[in-house]
Amino acid sequence: MSGALQDLDRAIILGQTSYGKGLVQRPLDLKYNAKLKITIAKYYTPSGRCIQKLDYTHRSAGESAQNINEENITKFKTKNGREVIDGRGIEPDITIPEKEYSRLTLTLVLEHIIFDFATKYRIANATIAPAKEFKLSDQEYQNFVDFVLTKTFTYSTQSSELMEQLKKTAETENYFSDVQAEYNALFNKLNPSKERDLQKFKPELTELLEDEIIGRYYYQTGRIEKSLVDDPFILEAIKILNDQARYKTILNIKE
Repeated sequence: MSGALQDLDRAIILGQTSYGKGLVQRPLDLKYNAKLKITIAKYYTPSGRCIQKLDYTHRSAGESAQNINEENITKFKTKNGREVIDGRGIEPDITIPEKEYSRLTLTLVLEHIIFDFATKYRIANATIAPAKEFKLSDQEYQNFVDFVLTKTFTYSTQSSELMEQLKKTAETENYFSDVQAEYNALFNKLNPSKERDLQKFKPELTELLEDEIIGRYYYQTGRIEKSLVDDPFILEAIKILNDQARYKTILNIKE
């Protein structure tokens, strides 16, 4: 769908490059409850490109499929003459980086601590503001911090893991004793601290907390209403639609 809209210059594509699925398979039943999946067709966009990213044809037995080689990538033109390529999924016209969460945030999600706090919040509060207006107060966030600090869990950061590796390498090369004081000072700053990180990553934690709490009162409909308020894709789309010069430049629309 996005490839067709892009090729015909009917829409500006926002986000990240798509997965690159461009093959059609048909499963065949075999003996002993086994199946064989046969590629029987390929998907093509209006410009004639196939967005399939992985090359299954030239792999050796037992090996994983690799990305299509750069020399086999072909350039195509959209209806307005914009250059697009095949073999890489659909590349967006405007790239919006994928959101990355801290290790602390991921841990609180995986350990169901955010989920449990939202449940506790729902029991203590009969109602909240409408989904689009609901905001977690500073005091409520502090209540969450206090709740988290009663839980037993551990997490690491990529920085602290790299520091541990640096220490091992320095010890192997017999340099660690020369820099131990500096290393300890830096490690203490990079080492995970629940109290510090709960404040450092307050914005992303607040966003997830609000989403979880809203879901308790207004279900999925409320979550969607809330997300539309500050969704980066929606906000960027509005900016583009309100800037006709930029809109026409991206789509190569000639006056």
